[in-house]
Amino acid sequence: MSHSNAVHTVWCYLVHICPNSSTSKNMVLKKSVSIGMLREGKKPFDKRTPFSPKQIVRILNQYPEWSFYFQPSLFRCFSDEEYVQAGATLSENLDHCDYIFGIKEVPIEMLQPDKNYFFFSHTIKLQPHNQTMFKRLIELGATLYDYEVIVNESGERLVAFGQFAGIVGAYNALRMIAKTWLNKTLPAASETVGLDEIYAIIGNENWPSISAVVTGSGRVGNGIRHMLEKAQFIEVKPDKLLNQKTTSPRFTMLRSSDYHEHKSNKTWDSSHFYIHPEEYISTFEKFTKVADVFIAGAYWNPKAPKLFSFDSLKNSDFNIRVISDVTCDMDGSVPTTIRPSSIDNPFYDVDKRGMEHPAFSGNHHVHVCAVDNLPTELPADASEAFGEQLIQHVLPELGNPGALLERSAILKQGELSPRFSYMRAYGLNRSAMA
Repeated sequence: MSHSNAVHTVWCYLVHICPNSSTSKNMVLKKSVSIGMLREGKKPFDKRTPFSPKQIVRILNQYPEWSFYFQPSLFRCFSDEEYVQAGATLSENLDHCDYIFGIKEVPIEMLQPDKNYFFFSHTIKLQPHNQTMFKRLIELGATLYDYEVIVNESGERLVAFGQFAGIVGAYNALRMIAKTWLNKTLPAASETVGLDEIYAIIGNENWPSISAVVTGSGRVGNGIRHMLEKAQFIEVKPDKLLNQKTTSPRFTMLRSSDYHEHKSNKTWDSSHFYIHPEEYISTFEKFTKVADVFIAGAYWNPKAPKLFSFDSLKNSDFNIRVISDVTCDMDGSVPTTIRPSSIDNPFYDVDKRGMEHPAFSGNHHVHVCAVDNLPTELPADASEAFGEQLIQHVLPELGNPGALLERSAILKQGELSPRFSYMRAYGLNRSAMA
């Protein structure tokens, strides 16, 4: 399978959308559009990009009145020359562009007045480290469309890298499994040519007869499931994993109701759990007694209970040896995530007391992976899948703004949209909300 076919396959599998869908073919635009692509300025430099060269070729063939400009970069996963050959124009200055796309937060010195920006601002939770940047966007009269809040009418996210976080998080779990049970060292995802090579590696391995539990749904959960299936792990129901031994590698996907219950033993109500997670306790420990591997991909509300405690690790029946925490929440649902790890050094050990040790240094340690920027390990694959989401959902409105852009604008010409009025004090650099 070629690189592009691998991306096409995983994209259709995870989101059930083909890149050449009728949705993208039938875009109706009322004017020409000039799009700029930023050079990533946040360190360490991210290799991902909003659009691949092949996608720019498709877009320009369909809409010849459009134009693409891009800032040069030494770190982008596609070369400057590839973009020039695709029909984009190399330009340090993007002042003339109608819309400017990036990936990570934009350094203050790179921001321009009166511009329409698309990037992950990481501000909607009032993150302190991005407050100065947000204030500067207001001062410059900028419009900010944050990928994280591009949602449909039901509030479901439309543009995200979550599926590749799940893919790489699951692959890192498989790397730890190979080291722990097979004494094999598999290459990092970033050391491969992409999904084609990874599929071959995991598909041809003789995996041990172990059990894995997975939390998470949506893109992250689908990415994890996709990789475990590629490794020929068999999916089973939670009850079967709990009550039946296995003679082959297997996994189960847990819903919140599978590992939580109300403190007063009330009948499970999903909507109530999501609104009042503090009224529930974790029952996850029943899985720690039978599972060998845990891949954590579920969103965690700080009001919800932790899945287990360090006291659980001290129990003789705590069976989990490998934990890949895709969520990577510090002081979050997974106590063994005591610090984020890095792409260069993704693994570390945690002992029964919760103390850190070098990776794979003890037979009684839990081997942990907690990388917080997993999609960066497969930048080309992740970028192409991300670009398909932009092509389907965002591009139709660039020349004819509608409801989606209206919902997605945190700032419009420096003014907070009503949906984000709670950020007013944050934008004014105050410590408390106005």
